[in-house]
Amino acid sequence: MIKHISMKMKRMLCLLLSLWVLSATAQEKRVMVMSNLNVMSPELLVQEGSVFTEASKLSPFMFKLSSQIFRTMIDTVNKYRPDLVLIPGDLTKCGELLSHQTVISALEAMRQMGATVLVIPGDQDINHPDAVYYNGSETTPAASATAEQFVELYKEYGYGETSQRDAQTLSYACEPIEGLVVFGIDLQPTGGAFTSETMAWLTGIADEAVAQGKQLIGMMHRNAIEHFKKQSEIATDFVVRDWENVAKELAGHGLRLFFTGHQHVQDVAKLYVNEERTDSLIDVATGTLTMYPTPWRLFTVNETLTEWSGRTGYVTNVPNVGNAKVLSKGHAEANFKNILTNLIVANWEPIAQVLEDNYDNLKRIHLENIQSPEELSDLAIKYLDATFRKIIYAHLEGNEPQGSVTPKVAQQEIEDAVWNLLGDQLKWYELAEKPVINIVIKDMLSTELYPGLFSILTDTNQYDTPQASVTDDLAPVITLPRAEKRYDGLQALPADEHPAATFFTLDGRRLQGIPQQKGIYVTQGKKYILR
Repeated sequence: MIKHISMKMKRMLCLLLSLWVLSATAQEKRVMVMSNLNVMSPELLVQEGSVFTEASKLSPFMFKLSSQIFRTMIDTVNKYRPDLVLIPGDLTKCGELLSHQTVISALEAMRQMGATVLVIPGDQDINHPDAVYYNGSETTPAASATAEQFVELYKEYGYGETSQRDAQTLSYACEPIEGLVVFGIDLQPTGGAFTSETMAWLTGIADEAVAQGKQLIGMMHRNAIEHFKKQSEIATDFVVRDWENVAKELAGHGLRLFFTGHQHVQDVAKLYVNEERTDSLIDVATGTLTMYPTPWRLFTVNETLTEWSGRTGYVTNVPNVGNAKVLSKGHAEANFKNILTNLIVANWEPIAQVLEDNYDNLKRIHLENIQSPEELSDLAIKYLDATFRKIIYAHLEGNEPQGSVTPKVAQQEIEDAVWNLLGDQLKWYELAEKPVINIVIKDMLSTELYPGLFSILTDTNQYDTPQASVTDDLAPVITLPRAEKRYDGLQALPADEHPAATFFTLDGRRLQGIPQQKGIYVTQGKKYILR
């Protein structure tokens, strides 16, 4: 009899434990992030030929495999069952309507699995001039989506009737999870700048949501803050204009977490928005599915939406194709020179300015006549090929200090390469001035190159400043302040929340009557914020 009761008790305890585990996890939410899909519809490749082959060599993206790679994410969504999927732009190769339709067919499958999917446009998604069909040695124009068509196409993915829309851009705000307001921010029409109208629209909704005790996150294509030193100078089009002031304003209105793409790296950056380092804005950039190392992210979010625990996954097995991560590395290796040239082309304006600013120094070593991205790329490949490969791959992978190159090693290899270059450029009698030239070169590198490079290789945000910090790029754990309800006056509290009880300040002082000054007060175990 005792044995029988013991077995029943065990079963009951197991049942209670199971129910407890289910109740504990039922309130958790899962948020998946994938970025820069760069999907090319198979219908655009009418016949493979020289034109498409050359275009593929110039790009880091595996366009031919892009639709198959993206469709593997349907199985990934099915496996992890996220409540919310965020895709911050560059859904297509060049905004082709056919490519958008290919994307939507996969998104619909994800939606049928119960996931809410939200997207925003990137710089490749609307009115793109390079939307073409490839047919052997020729191309013909393909229809690229207009802004109006984009909104209609993605009406189930952020642009539906329940979203609040900005009148100036394709930005929107919605609440896909109870208590979580997501801002999908489109800065493509303004060249990466927040206009006063868009900022007023955003902060108005944000203030109202915070007043209701809701948590806020943002999603946009460009990085909200710099991910490495001088990013806004070197890679101007990859970060929001006036990013530091914008970040402080956004954080001041409760928007402290952004999910971004565009830069194609798996990297997390933090900017402290006050001198005390007690408040910050965090930018989680996610790499591209069709480029090495093919990453995506999954976050587990607690019931109060304050703890975001992330992990990184990769697209590996693609049916009838192979391991996408391995294939993407091979593609990058085989086409590295073309990819580097393309990267320099994309950022040529600020690079050319650096060359102009250092004209006198470059003239001393006969390098003042670098006139094109191709010339600079040729020099980089000739003298620094292996070093650049290690640096770029480390940055793409994230958690750079775990890579194969350290700042000290990179500095030594760069300076050795510079002197190999000088040996080829300078005449024998000019080399006699090596000590003087060495000072000039080191000064130029220390000013123009090393701050950004060391920031990347040490994975340090706000490098060499009092605000410097290091973040985990691959498995970040992000803590956000708990949203507290705010009221313009305590007299305006709902009847059931306006007790005739005593109020206390946070340091325990008892007040007489209802508080009149701005601040945070406690009564009956609840906090109230008086603005």
